[in-house]
Amino acid sequence: MEPGEYVTVTPHPALRHQHGVQVDLTPLGVFVLLRRPTAELTGAVPALDELGDPGLAALPGRLADAPDWPRRFARVEAFLAGRLLADRVRTPDPEVAWAWQTLVRRAGAVGIAELAVETGWSRRHLLDRFRAQVGPAPKAAARVLRFERAAGLVVGGRIHMTLRYDDPRAALDFLSGTLGLTPGPVMTDPEGDVWCFGTYRPVVP
Repeated sequence: MEPGEYVTVTPHPALRHQHGVQVDLTPLGVFVLLRRPTAELTGAVPALDELGDPGLAALPGRLADAPDWPRRFARVEAFLAGRLLADRVRTPDPEVAWAWQTLVRRAGAVGIAELAVETGWSRRHLLDRFRAQVGPAPKAAARVLRFERAAGLVVGGRIHMTLRYDDPRAALDFLSGTLGLTPGPVMTDPEGDVWCFGTYRPVVP
């Protein structure tokens, strides 16, 4: 990733003279940066000084003291590089990293049983390690990724997409329960995979 690609300046709309620096990280990036189980932060929005990390807690003050934005960006990037290249950097299990990357690559259209087989772990062990290092369980993470993909396909109030699921009920629950859409045709292919095709319109109350 190129320097500055993941760092943005965010002016606050209500406070004319206040600015912030936003750093976007993947769940595994959070695990590496904070050096702690990501599951501890699930559902929380802590301030930097609430994480028990003196380096992170001091970072806003260091940025405020910098005389210009190039030096602020340089300090953020130096801090991140120091964490990622540190001798005691805490990296995720290769199996967990692979499982997360597979979920992202397939937009959540993969079950934990398949992931477990490919990693060589039991489902329970994969679930425990994935939760500790990513945060949500694989099933919950897959649901978020499917939602993100679907939300990105909205065109004129409609969603044009093809979705793969393990069973018809999962497909219908996701479309109607999570997205609030009227499902289109559902088909099962010879291999047993379930597909939803077509354009889906918002459910009318």
